[in-house]
Amino acid sequence: MGARSEWMGRSGLPAVTGPLASWAMLLLATAAQACGTATCTSQVEGSPIIVAASAQSPEVVWSHPIARYDSPPDTLVLTGVMKDGRFVPGSVAVPKPSPGDAPAPDPFPLDANLLPILEARSFGLEERAKLSRVGEAVTLSCKAGEQPAGVALHAAAFRFPRAMRGDLVVEGRAVPGFAFAVVAAGADAPAPPAVGASGPTLASIPASEWNGGDAARELVINCPKEAASASISAVRIVPHEDREPADAGTWLWDARPWLDDPERLAALVRRERIANLYLQVRIEGGAVADDAGLRRLIDVLAASGVAIHAVEGDAEMATETGRAHALKRARVLRRFIEDGSGLRSIQYDIEPYLMPQHVADPFAGWTGWATTINELAEALGRTIAIVVPFWMLDDPAGKAALQMVEGAISGVTVMAYRTDLAEVESIAEAWLNWGVERRQPIAIALENGPLPVEIHQTFRRAEKGILYIDRDAREPMVRMLEAEVPASHARPTYSFSHETVAPPSRISFMDDRPALVVARERLDRTLSSWASFDGLLVHGLINPGG
Repeated sequence: MGARSEWMGRSGLPAVTGPLASWAMLLLATAAQACGTATCTSQVEGSPIIVAASAQSPEVVWSHPIARYDSPPDTLVLTGVMKDGRFVPGSVAVPKPSPGDAPAPDPFPLDANLLPILEARSFGLEERAKLSRVGEAVTLSCKAGEQPAGVALHAAAFRFPRAMRGDLVVEGRAVPGFAFAVVAAGADAPAPPAVGASGPTLASIPASEWNGGDAARELVINCPKEAASASISAVRIVPHEDREPADAGTWLWDARPWLDDPERLAALVRRERIANLYLQVRIEGGAVADDAGLRRLIDVLAASGVAIHAVEGDAEMATETGRAHALKRARVLRRFIEDGSGLRSIQYDIEPYLMPQHVADPFAGWTGWATTINELAEALGRTIAIVVPFWMLDDPAGKAALQMVEGAISGVTVMAYRTDLAEVESIAEAWLNWGVERRQPIAIALENGPLPVEIHQTFRRAEKGILYIDRDAREPMVRMLEAEVPASHARPTYSFSHETVAPPSRISFMDDRPALVVARERLDRTLSSWASFDGLLVHGLINPGG
């Protein structure tokens, strides 16, 4: 299910790479951090350690490293797929306990009517403001009075998006005299100019009034001194549309089917509105393979207005041995670029969390990743673009690694592999804010390729079970058996509890072109309200049969 890379891993076999190879590992890492096991995904191909029975014991059918715990966890979640009617695990995660504190608020959805999720509190010493709800609309009735009065609208589970360009638009009908403002929660409202228009747009409050800082903010509606009423039908965060829709980027993992007919690829690229093509370059014997054909392909695509970039990546590039191999390839690519090949840049998709050992020491994996990124940039004599999982900012080890490479990177592509557009926008918001703060271009990637149905099996501590943690091993290992065994101190056991299914349609558009067109149009419009937004990339957008 991933693209096959020409990069040879430590095993000497072709390794799985590319954004598609990550779609499901996003689930494992997220399950171990924030999201529930029913909605996360994990990669099977490339990450599991499947051992023959004779390699461990006659009963062991699967093993995987796990972090060392002082006390065995109560629950283990195995992620995998069904093959020939049998569950084949690919990874293991320990769900994090629910935090004691309330979860951090999510950003308000864009372009949606916020009234149904907003809570209201009236204010004013004279108690002359009253709010009533009928369906999604609300009515504010004000008695006459001299003291400030009105209603504050807020939602504890949500916050205003940060660093965006847009407006909070209040729609409805009102007599002249009401005033609207966004203020810090609990603060006195300013005295903004009273609104004279009666509707349908009662107020348009710029994002500058809520951008910056982490303080919670609320919408305040001030009553006029006279008796009056206002009917509010909608409150929306509307992004600024200050640029033309941009063409997307995509990845091409094997150029060979197109070398003899580059014009056909150029026509397909134009049809799919692709502006940037990330091409995996085959390297053999210390030189670029298919040199002449590849240069012609690049020339033909460039004539169609497409920028061509190289893409490299493999999880093992984060290891010492893999790093050395990656640096050799980088030196070949540097010569290819400097020799006028037409390649614009190099993007690296290095995903240490795909390696089984990552779960035991994520800080070591991400530190190796950062070392590789920095050394590659030095070897290439230029900053490089990187591809990262959407949860990296929420992972302490991943966030620390990002800080280590800031001087080596020219842009970030975030694998926001979801099909719910509000969810994609929520994921993107954190990264786009990060990009604004650090002046880093941020591209948002979607998945369109075929994916298998993913299965999550939950196991719980029990007196006997087919799953156990081998605590006596040099590094702790989760082992699955053909039959149940009793628990011991060195081998706590787990029995099957329940199974959930993660449909691939939550992660990938699965080549649903009409849905993808809608997604591209909406996301390009909403996300461009951040200055850091560098466009969309769509994996699986083109294929040889397209």
